[in-house]
Amino acid sequence: AINCIEQSGIKLLRDQAVTVDNRFIIIGRDDFTNKKRKTVDSLLTGLNTTLPKILLDHQPYLNESIKNKIDLQISGHLHNGQIFPYNLLVSKLWDLSYGYRKIGDTQFYVSSGLGVSYVPMRLGTQSEIVQIHLKSKSDTLNEQLICVPLR
Repeated sequence: AINCIEQSGIKLLRDQAVTVDNRFIIIGRDDFTNKKRKTVDSLLTGLNTTLPKILLDHQPYLNESIKNKIDLQISGHLHNGQIFPYNLLVSKLWDLSYGYRKIGDTQFYVSSGLGVSYVPMRLGTQSEIVQIHLKSKSDTLNEQLICVPLR
């Protein structure tokens, strides 16, 4: 799958951060199963951290983002439990298992995703594709977070 993504011209960020048009930073974390993955603060080394920072981290671990003043973290992994009653279980085991939360200056969104993990079905939870429209502080419109459930 990684080769297919890279052959499509998509830059895969695995423990990498890039500055986009000198306007914001996107940080891509490697999966938590990689015990040698880099810390968020090490990924920010040498970058202009006064720019807005967006972190893409498969699993919704929140503490590093708060500590490093990440502006927005986008995660998935849990599929909102995917099949009832697992959604009740994951909501007890994770600080944020699904949806939006703001902690301090850091905003988080954990998507329920498409729900094709392990068992390609859903029961009691919704699949979703999330669109996030980012606006700079100088734009006249406010930031928008739009969630589009699949029907």
